[in-house]
Amino acid sequence: MKIKVKYQPGNRAVPVDLITESGSALDPHISPEAAYFQVSYLVEQTGISESTLNSLIEEHTESKLLGLFGESRVNVLELNLALEEVLD
Repeated sequence: MKIKVKYQPGNRAVPVDLITESGSALDPHISPEAAYFQVSYLVEQTGISESTLNSLIEEHTESKLLGLFGESRVNVLELNLALEEVLD
């Protein structure tokens, strides 16, 4: 099965968590790769610079638990609130 991605930059693969997550919002986190994947779309839609978006993603990326367990993740709720502040 092929998925057409309207805003896919180049031929980059779509991060798996953008395809497989349920969308139930039970876990408000995505991978840093999934967040960075959406930057070009956000630049186009919001007018926020790529460097600002990358900085915000970096600021809202949480490390592995104790540096060992799990994966790095972006807190989407906090990132969206920060984006809203930039847009206001």
